[in-house]
Amino acid sequence: MNNVRLLPVGSSELELAAAKACAELTRVP
Repeated sequence: MNNVRLLPVGSSELELAAAKACAELTRVP
């Protein structure tokens, strides 16, 4: 979830949600 902090402050909730989804996908083998 720390990846979200790497995004710019102006990023929308959709971008944050996308980042979280990508982070979860990378966790899956």
